[in-house]
Amino acid sequence: MFLVSLPPAYYNLKRYLSKQHLVDVTEVFRVLNAEKKVRLVKLGFYVVFFGLVITRLALSVIFVVFGDDDETIHWFG
Repeated sequence: MFLVSLPPAYYNLKRYLSKQHLVDVTEVFRVLNAEKKVRLVKLGFYVVFFGLVITRLALSVIFVVFGDDDETIHWFG
């Protein structure tokens, strides 16, 4: 899960260090379509990532409650 979150973290850090994370109010309508696409892609990634995290959480709870200890170690070891 850590490796999945590295590319967006790098992208956000790169934009922050180059001071592109702020939206200039005088140029907002010129870059609106590009910014909208970037933000929709980021939103999609975070929704999928959230789904993966919740799925893994639910599976781990199910395996801990209903499964044997040996199977839990093999699934998440």
